[in-house]
Amino acid sequence: PLESAARLFFLADNSATSALDSDGNTVAVILQVRDILEGRERTEANQAIVPQILLTPTEEAVKSSGLSELVNSSELSARVLAGLCETPRTGGVIAGILAHDGARICIRKLSDLKSTFHHRMGGEVLELNFHEVMALAEA
Repeated sequence: PLESAARLFFLADNSATSALDSDGNTVAVILQVRDILEGRERTEANQAIVPQILLTPTEEAVKSSGLSELVNSSELSARVLAGLCETPRTGGVIAGILAHDGARICIRKLSDLKSTFHHRMGGEVLELNFHEVMALAEA
């Protein structure tokens, strides 16, 4: 149910005839969902609504309505391109992530992970827990 979600993500309408129409549909859905949530008794006080918007003027309007989190797809694309210009060797990684068969992102509970991982280093097999793997990844 809506009221049990910590964050509600609203994706842009790809079938809209223009970016302006898509953003208009997104704003309309946000208003409808806010109205539904206000009519229900059990709503999370810190429940975040995160829309995907396509135009900068819509971003300003959404922020002025009190929503602080959003995804501006145009800005995101520009940031990815700027990053590629700055570090061209990341192009392969970006291409792999964005390819239709390249990446699969799954969100799992921490408890679903194995408690230990085995890693062969030279002739020795190391046994590491999740936190040790994360510490190595951060280093």
